[in-house]
Amino acid sequence: MDAAPDISLLEAIARRRDESAFDALLERHQVAAFGLAHSMLGSKDAAEEVVQEAMLKIWRAADTFQAREGATVRSWILRVVARE
Repeated sequence: MDAAPDISLLEAIARRRDESAFDALLERHQVAAFGLAHSMLGSKDAAEEVVQEAMLKIWRAADTFQAREGATVRSWILRVVARE
């Protein structure tokens, strides 16, 4: 599942609630998500909490992602983190 494109992972999460797809997506993007949250908040603990909340939102809203020109799953994930 790790080699699958992000969009395929997200579709598996949205359609089948595939936990292994979610784990792969999380593993792939958690460093960037944490880095963004930490740079915004300046606290490791707060950043970890924000990333956890954002990933829960991504799990729940996987079916709402719309691939627009230039939009990627990664950019969507980081946008969810930034808004958290």
